[in-house]
Amino acid sequence: MKLKNYFAVFYEREYRPAYIFRIPIYFIGLYFAIKAKHPRFFSLVNPSVPWWFMNESKSLVYQLLCNPVYPQSVIIEIPSSLFVIITSINSEKMKFPLIIKPDWDSVRWENVYMISDEKDLERRISMLPRWKYLLQKYIDGEEYSIYYAHHPNDKQWVVLGITKKIFPTLLGDGYSTVWELIKNHKRYRRYYTLFHDKYHVDMIEVIPKGIVKQIASIGNHSKWSLFLDWSHYSSDILTTIFDWLFKSDEEIYLYRVDLKTENRDQLLLWKFVILEANCGVFAEPTYMYDPKYKLIDAYKQIYKVRKIAFDISKYHHDVKKYSYISFQEWWRYAKKFLFCHF
Repeated sequence: MKLKNYFAVFYEREYRPAYIFRIPIYFIGLYFAIKAKHPRFFSLVNPSVPWWFMNESKSLVYQLLCNPVYPQSVIIEIPSSLFVIITSINSEKMKFPLIIKPDWDSVRWENVYMISDEKDLERRISMLPRWKYLLQKYIDGEEYSIYYAHHPNDKQWVVLGITKKIFPTLLGDGYSTVWELIKNHKRYRRYYTLFHDKYHVDMIEVIPKGIVKQIASIGNHSKWSLFLDWSHYSSDILTTIFDWLFKSDEEIYLYRVDLKTENRDQLLLWKFVILEANCGVFAEPTYMYDPKYKLIDAYKQIYKVRKIAFDISKYHHDVKKYSYISFQEWWRYAKKFLFCHF
């Protein structure tokens, strides 16, 4: 049984390592590059976002929004003294708990943590790699990802998919420790080290019978959260909301928004906070991680998104006569992404 559980990360799609899952995706990208006759054709999908090919700067994307619907934030540099960081926090009158995350690179939510107090902040900044980070007010509520697109020649936006994120919770039985509950849980037992070492969950706590305890607050599929496809909740109201989200003069045609709201009904009342607006064409259609999706279904969703990106890019190049990003400019962003945090 233990051997079967060990190899499950390879034969179960949901737990398959990213480097294995992404191999066919590279060939999908290569196919459309050959079809476009240019290796950097994705640069014309969202002309307002020049850093198109990597995880773009979150703070810069916030500036593209037509209203400040994002969390109260400050930008910090690491390494930096605790005094300087606390001064920045106080200047914005921000209160703990806070979320710290890389401004440029949070692939699969690496180095994203909740900060409970100054002592916790000091410990985290001593462990994080050199980089630019965002410190943000923690927002409570339900978390969703919504993928949107529209063709430059068509004013109608379309919802490609909606993801509901379920944070990890444990149901107490009155006698088992948190560690014992995690050990016997199909999903969470794989991430004991993360819960214990990085997120400092109290493993010896005994949760009272019938009490549900949330043990993490980061919507991270690659580690523990359950992602469900809620695309059937798409509506004209939702389309109208996100048609309004970006400034009208910004050329943004394909993006995924990660947001928090009290509940789905509040979202339809325009009451939400944008955690991230991922304008890069490589933002994953996260609804494909729903356990009901077979491996081939996930790749079909990725192909669908890449096909839309290809059509948008070709229109900008062939009709509007935009130029693809040069190799020199591409390399400038690539160096920033690959080397600056080492």
